[in-house]
Amino acid sequence: MKNLFFCGIILSIINCMGIQVPEEYVSDVYYGNPKVVAVSASTSTSLSSVPVQVKFATPMNAGSVTVNTVDQGCSGTIQISATVDNFAANTCLQFTGLSSANRDSVFTGILVADVEPNSEYLVKVLKTATDFLGKSLESDSILSFKTGIPAGSEPQASASAVGKISSGTFGLVVVFTRAVPSSSVVVINGNCADSTVVLSLNNGFADGLSPCNSGLGTVVPSGATTVGGITTYTTYTISYPTLTDPGPVTPIYFRVKSGLVDRLGIATIAAYNSQIP
Repeated sequence: MKNLFFCGIILSIINCMGIQVPEEYVSDVYYGNPKVVAVSASTSTSLSSVPVQVKFATPMNAGSVTVNTVDQGCSGTIQISATVDNFAANTCLQFTGLSSANRDSVFTGILVADVEPNSEYLVKVLKTATDFLGKSLESDSILSFKTGIPAGSEPQASASAVGKISSGTFGLVVVFTRAVPSSSVVVINGNCADSTVVLSLNNGFADGLSPCNSGLGTVVPSGATTVGGITTYTTYTISYPTLTDPGPVTPIYFRVKSGLVDRLGIATIAAYNSQIP
């Protein structure tokens, strides 16, 4: 502060003496290159309603700060991409628009769609952004944020039976609301305790009463989602071709246990239970 005050006195004296001081020198005394000082992004998943804000240290040239409102191409001065994608082609989030405030030092961008929960994202501000004096950022600025896990964003499961036990073609189609890695869908023949997906003749799913997943055949995933080179699936078809027919009046119980983790690392908080028939 003392240095700036001293410089101000010197410049005043020079001006009083009639000496012309170049404008760029004066601006250099008071302003360095612009820089990003903060990025504010909600930890919720509703960034379409809770927007992303980028704050600069100095007023900017609003025309030099842009976002992509057309598609998911990684263009525009401000870009957002999932960390696993790292701004690869066509992986950036699309904006609906951009507004500015505080003498064009704070820019607010609203996204077209919500982001995924429990996920890491990157915000990039390109060095092509210039301030009101025409100075640009010294380098691209990249900051990160992680979304939270709002209530209700946990994966849910549903199941439907296919075929008949009596014909030896009985099976189940289990569908998750979000893709699940195959390592999470554990189906073990005759095992209740260690299976995350269980079929049993007793509603307590206890090995001592009757074995779980008896007559297990194959577990076939479908509905693939590949992100960051990792493939997960929304649907699992489980066959029980050698399941002993318990008779028409004996129900079969099915459960997807709580704690099964989806591709985003979010666990089911309650078991899914159904009864057949």
